[in-house]
Amino acid sequence: MERNRQEFLEMLCNLYVTAILAVLPLYTRGTYYRLGDDKYLLFRNISLVCAAVWLLSGIAAGIWKAVRRKGQFPDGCSISSMDIFMGAYAAAVFLSFLCSRYRQTAWSGYQDWYMGALTQLLFVWMYFFISRNYRAAAYPMYLGVGALFAVTLLGLLNRLDIDPLGLLAPFGPGDWEYTHMLSTIGNINWLCGYYAVALAFSVTGFLYGKGKGKMLLCYGVSVLSLLLLCIQGSAGGIAVAFACVGITLLLGWKKEEIFEKGILLGAGTAFLMPVMAALIWLCQSKASLPGDSRVYELVTWRGWLFAGAVFLLFYGIQKRMPPKTQRLFRRGCSLLIWAGALLACFCYLASMDWGDDWGTGRGGLWRLAWEGFLRADLGQKLVGAGPDCFAEYIYDVFPVRDIISPIGHWSNSIFANAHNEWLNHLVNLGLAGVLAYLGIFVMGLRRYKGMALGIFALTLYGVYSLISFQQVTSTPLFFAVLGICESARRKGKH
Repeated sequence: MERNRQEFLEMLCNLYVTAILAVLPLYTRGTYYRLGDDKYLLFRNISLVCAAVWLLSGIAAGIWKAVRRKGQFPDGCSISSMDIFMGAYAAAVFLSFLCSRYRQTAWSGYQDWYMGALTQLLFVWMYFFISRNYRAAAYPMYLGVGALFAVTLLGLLNRLDIDPLGLLAPFGPGDWEYTHMLSTIGNINWLCGYYAVALAFSVTGFLYGKGKGKMLLCYGVSVLSLLLLCIQGSAGGIAVAFACVGITLLLGWKKEEIFEKGILLGAGTAFLMPVMAALIWLCQSKASLPGDSRVYELVTWRGWLFAGAVFLLFYGIQKRMPPKTQRLFRRGCSLLIWAGALLACFCYLASMDWGDDWGTGRGGLWRLAWEGFLRADLGQKLVGAGPDCFAEYIYDVFPVRDIISPIGHWSNSIFANAHNEWLNHLVNLGLAGVLAYLGIFVMGLRRYKGMALGIFALTLYGVYSLISFQQVTSTPLFFAVLGICESARRKGKH
């Protein structure tokens, strides 16, 4: 019976991982209206069904063992350091919910966001479920990369004013949705969050995959994804793209092949930018680019061909250098590229006004989040106002006139979170939640240091979390990756 149960759970886990990696990103009901709600309900419902089946199978197995007087615990009951931090995070979430005065919101989440205790506990559950039952099946990964390609292709076509699915049909030039909603993900900020996790699969497949066909496929998906990240309209996406190539170069310090592939990622993206600029000109689709960003200036920058040539120059020099000096050259190139990226970032940030309006209101939100945390009593500082209760608490504590008001498309809307995961958790879950969440990242980087999938997901998601928030299009994927890496770690596989 135990063998049949385990085989069934492995099959269920494979289907669940497929749903998270491939179905959830592509799922729509033919419209952008309440797309986030639709995706959340899909995630919640399939997660609850799988959780119920897992629980019932465990109860049945326990009864069977009790009747047959076999009391051994399966190998999956061993506890790892990552398990401890996941458990601590779940405990912090549940304690915050119990202590919250916004009990209903704390459980189900703020309207249209749904990141309350139920969702947070489902994130932790999916980590444990996947880490105990996933057996390195290949097809969920392939389908996940296929979904990433589909999302990317649709997004690039949208930027050329081509809408195969008709999701943009109700909108036209001048509408906010026409320029800020892409592919089957929706809001460009949500799109960047999705890529901060999903990109890890294609890049890892390119760097470490076996077989030229697989590597070429993953390379194509990766550079197209990096291209879309650069032209979608949010500066956060550009940061994710830079971080992705930069991490690849750092991983290549000790491995020549990885460094060369990182160079090819940068070169491919650089050469595709003028191609995309030409296509935008041919399709007369400049109106599809966000007017409140510098996308058009970026995509039409005349230095892309030169940047691509520099990448290829590094590649050629690396190939022809004596083995003894290659490592030094790789490190020098990596540091030079990182320095250039950081300099560009510094110049960009220095040109901005660092007041409350910075980052579409992020400056004011971060200030209010920190001041709100300081105003809380000791108990709330420890456990927070409640999961996803940022808006409930902030709008209670501060007069409306003191809260920065959204402008443009979002005028008269309510800020439901701090647009920074860490400040958001500080207000919602308190110090206990922040420390447990930080422990997940730190332990993940230590425990999965030999797994590129985990390193990319933890780093890219961590970078984007500094300016964004938990979303149903990205956070479930993030916890799924942690479960996959933990499963491999427990089996001694990298």
